[in-house]
Amino acid sequence: MSTFTVMSDITEPGRYYYGGGLYLVASKDLYRRWIFYYKINGHAHYIKLDSFSAEDARKKADEWNAIVKIIREQMKKKMLEKEQRKADCMRAAMESARKRVQEKARETARKRAIEIRAFVKETRERMQKEARKRAWEKTRKKINKLRAMITGGDDLHRLKSVSKTFDECVIEYVADHRNEWKSVKHQKQWISSLQTYVMPYFHKLSVNEITTRLVLYVLQPIWMTKPETAYRIRARIERVLSYATIVNYRGGNNPARWRGHLEELLPKPLKSTWHHPSMPYQEIGAFFRLLNAEKGMGVRALKFTILTASRTSETLLAKWPEIDFAQRLWIIPAERMKSGREHRIPLTDTALKILYSQIELRSIWVFPGVNHNKPLNAGIMRDTLVHMNYADVTVHGFRSSFRMWAAEKTIYPRELAELALAHKQGTLVEEAYQRSDLCEQRRALMQDWEAWCSVEQPLQQE
Repeated sequence: MSTFTVMSDITEPGRYYYGGGLYLVASKDLYRRWIFYYKINGHAHYIKLDSFSAEDARKKADEWNAIVKIIREQMKKKMLEKEQRKADCMRAAMESARKRVQEKARETARKRAIEIRAFVKETRERMQKEARKRAWEKTRKKINKLRAMITGGDDLHRLKSVSKTFDECVIEYVADHRNEWKSVKHQKQWISSLQTYVMPYFHKLSVNEITTRLVLYVLQPIWMTKPETAYRIRARIERVLSYATIVNYRGGNNPARWRGHLEELLPKPLKSTWHHPSMPYQEIGAFFRLLNAEKGMGVRALKFTILTASRTSETLLAKWPEIDFAQRLWIIPAERMKSGREHRIPLTDTALKILYSQIELRSIWVFPGVNHNKPLNAGIMRDTLVHMNYADVTVHGFRSSFRMWAAEKTIYPRELAELALAHKQGTLVEEAYQRSDLCEQRRALMQDWEAWCSVEQPLQQE
């Protein structure tokens, strides 16, 4: 293809470009004709021009160029509108999808909250029903016993006419008082102590045959070497013999009583000075870093126990109705407390996170054992410490760590730290006037304790 501006220059067949899409096509016999060439969307188009002069062809080509320009602009505008509509549809679809996801998440959270509330309500109602049943059973037994004593029935005749051995009285006493113990473990300890130190001497004897001399024979070998155990054994013998006297199995004074009797025959018992081995509070942060790397139910229970400064039994026997998520409180009922009073513990963020992770297990116990119908084994937290090479530390000792930290690293009043540990404060008169448990003030204390546990303290140079 060549470019010419003068038609007379064309002497060979071919296609000659005159600019602006205008071409002159010459055939083999040099017959000339004008065409207009243009492209739209990549497709080529040709238009024959009925003109013989270059000037006429140029004018028509300019007219077609203007038309093509308008067509291209219209097509571009339509293309932009189409892309805009597509983008709008895409945005609308994404917004709709986002709203559906949000709505589904809200619905899932709402259903989850309803399930949790229903589970907690069901558990609370079941516990209340069981408590009412136990209370009624205990009352029924007392009523039957009183009725027999009033009417002079067979039970009363049996009590007056038959003497019992000491071990038989122990069995009856435990059966009548089992609800007084805070745990099955405590009940077993109560019985096993008598089996170890008393039954070898008393079990075949009638309660009428037990004298002060025999009680001293049991107590004197352990009175100075195991003073705390000996004092508990004496108190338990006294209670069993008092029971036997009340139900007419024996008569006379109680040979195991302390005041005005054994206190004149035995030296005053020494108080035990043994303390639970504890971890220095300066090492708690480093220990928590290692504990966070461990997994398992025992690990979660141990972290929860440390963060709440609670006793091992309080954690292991915790049930979901005791947890108030709205108020961020753990409310331990009086019957589970060593002090015999209700204890409220403010829950920190980490403690709540542990509780939320436990809800999935759907057990009545916050920390269930392998069988979800039973609480976690009492030794599992101790095993966790041994596994982490901290065998020289006890779980209960972390309460001492908390107390030392509060005394040496904070400016909180001593009474606040003692309340956090559920310790009794002052005399009975002072306790009567101190009605508040200062829960909100203790919340700040527990938050500071959580912060201390989460930061590893630098080792001090000696």
